[in-house]
Amino acid sequence: MKTKENILEPPATFENIKKTRIDSVDLLRALVMIIMALDHARYPYFSGLTISPADTEKTYLALFLTRWITHYCAPLFFFLAGTGAYLSLANGKTIKETTRFFWTRGWWLIFLELTVIAFAWSFNPSWRFGGVIWALGWSMLLMALIVRLPFKFITAFGIGMILLHNLLDGIKPADLGNFAWFWTFFHSIGNIKIEFLNYDFFILYSLVPWVGVMAAGYSLGYVLTWSPEKRRRWLLIMGIVMTLSFIFLRLNSFYGNPRGCTKG
Repeated sequence: MKTKENILEPPATFENIKKTRIDSVDLLRALVMIIMALDHARYPYFSGLTISPADTEKTYLALFLTRWITHYCAPLFFFLAGTGAYLSLANGKTIKETTRFFWTRGWWLIFLELTVIAFAWSFNPSWRFGGVIWALGWSMLLMALIVRLPFKFITAFGIGMILLHNLLDGIKPADLGNFAWFWTFFHSIGNIKIEFLNYDFFILYSLVPWVGVMAAGYSLGYVLTWSPEKRRRWLLIMGIVMTLSFIFLRLNSFYGNPRGCTKG
């Protein structure tokens, strides 16, 4: 007797899944890197631009769109990092190997952010900040632990963090006193004062909600192991639902980033 398929529970093994790359995932990775290059090329180092593309009083449509489109970039970097990890399992890697990948790649990205990338942005050897690569690295370190948890928990963790993290916006780093650095690191944008070095470290991308985005991408990897017809159907349904939800939230602006907020 056939039993109803549980779409939230991945198979115990991936023996029946064809070991191949998914072209749409690779194309999306390439597209988002091109768009990110567009965003970086617009900086004054290269363009001589003196106005913010998001300044509605000074910008023009074409320039505004070059900034608007790049808001897809960071979420996709995190999301697809998780998706790729799950697909590597489908292609034969073990949980132990995936954990090791997240662990080693995470530390490597943090190192690059604090050295090569920081210098490339500022041409100042002493300048440091926590940007996208920094948050990617720390998210991967946490994912090294998270991937060992039950799949349903990972799915709930990722979706829950994305949907609910704005409920914590009312908590400010100063509310935690001596642990203000902790809240800045995990949830807020701002400086962390390193007293013994007399140094300010600026956090541009905090860990929340980005580790949740990576976990959600990991869960979506399971959907991508389905047959092409079933996969397209579910991706279309989820895409329509999330797009309509986004439009509803932004038109009403009662939840999420308020108008004028520039949080990563």
